Amino acid sequence: MAIKDFNKLGHPGKFPEVITLTSGTTWFTGSNYGGAGVIRGTNTVGTVYLSNGGSIDLTDLNAGEVHELSIEHVEGIASGSLYILKRG
Repeated sequence: MAIKDFNKLGHPGKFPEVITLTSGTTWFTGSNYGGAGVIRGTNTVGTVYLSNGGSIDLTDLNAGEVHELSIEHVEGIASGSLYILKRG
């Protein structure tokens, strides 16, 4: 079974997990720790808050591109989809 290979050898990619957000606020601490990349879908609005301070309005990020960020939490998702890429 392939999952045994990943458990034994690790995950080869930079971002082995993705979380899709479509509404509300999500924190990337505790069990969600590791948010390190963002892909904004078309028409997605909201704000990304960074782990060492500051924030970025999602409309300032190009849709469909990977933006490597150290994410504390995301809030205000009211439309579209936001993909948070987690590091392993």
